[in-house]
Amino acid sequence: VFMIENDFRDRAEAYCKLDGNRPLFQFKLGSGQEGYVWETVGGSAIKVFERETNFFSERDCYEILKKHQINSINGFNIPEFINSNEDLLVVEMSIVKAPFLLDFGKSYLYFEPKYPSAALDDYATQMKDHFGDMLDEVEEAISILRDYGIFYTDARCGNINCDGWKSQK
Repeated sequence: VFMIENDFRDRAEAYCKLDGNRPLFQFKLGSGQEGYVWETVGGSAIKVFERETNFFSERDCYEILKKHQINSINGFNIPEFINSNEDLLVVEMSIVKAPFLLDFGKSYLYFEPKYPSAALDDYATQMKDHFGDMLDEVEEAISILRDYGIFYTDARCGNINCDGWKSQK
């Protein structure tokens, strides 16, 4: 059952009340299949998930990145994990500016998912269409994530923004 935005807002408010923060609903940073993202008065972002699987995937990826002190990969900024609440399905993170790589809700940990070859071909075509001249840099960043056990499967312009990217070499 798909939840209406008010249900997400209620959980965002409940999460923020735990530490005296407040969601800024007028500053929606994103929305999609997984839920909603809002800025908070404290300057962070909170992502409120619809499904537990996406919540745990995102939270666990951010915890891995935090453990390794990673806030940038191949020139792409990565939000820093701040906190989470599994009862409310909320992840709190820092807000980053482009170039960035974010949204780990559809990632897999420690194993690469298997897809039919036709789906992989379609994905490769979409990647070329989305990223054009930046495809090699995006693929390198995704490859580096794999080194940490994160198999990132949601590479698209809303999640990977290449604006202002500079070579790290």
